[in-house]
Amino acid sequence: MTDQGERSLVQRCLTGEKRAWDELFELHCGAIHAIAAWKKWGFDPLEAEDVSQNILEAVIKSLKSFEFKSQLSTFVYRIAVSTCVAQLRNKTALKRGWGFSHLPLDPEEADAFTEHSQAFGSRFRDQEQLLLDREMLQSLIGALSKLGEPCKRLIRSRYFDEVSFHEISRKTGVKENTLVVQMRRCLVRLSNYLQAEV
Repeated sequence: MTDQGERSLVQRCLTGEKRAWDELFELHCGAIHAIAAWKKWGFDPLEAEDVSQNILEAVIKSLKSFEFKSQLSTFVYRIAVSTCVAQLRNKTALKRGWGFSHLPLDPEEADAFTEHSQAFGSRFRDQEQLLLDREMLQSLIGALSKLGEPCKRLIRSRYFDEVSFHEISRKTGVKENTLVVQMRRCLVRLSNYLQAEV
């Protein structure tokens, strides 16, 4: 893509044009997946897919700071690498027991989950931190409950049932890249709901 084409694409993305975002991710999806799958990170295939989603989210948040001092592909590459490094740090924290492996999508699961998470975390954090964590979890549960069924199904399959995009694509007949874009939209929507909850 020419410099002028990149500038036009970025401007269209920043004005909120969905088709432009789709074009941007179609252009860079392959490189993002390849970077997340580098052996040096040590991510398994499901982790690599999760990291790819995190990279897409980081690109969305950072695109407004892109000043065209390099090619857009270089900008995306830097974000991808820094996101992978951050994921490695998160893995270290999770191994120490500071994370949760499940979040309920249905309200009836919420109370039992927050009680379990409080008991689980009591060995690692003080009471003030536990209260903050509980509030955060309740906000996240509230945001998840506002998502439509298509997003809930996709999130449940990918993150709770740990089904790969490849397998979801095989079962549904939807292209993997399309699923990645759909997930990105769901996660953006979830992020917006979460900000409203907070």
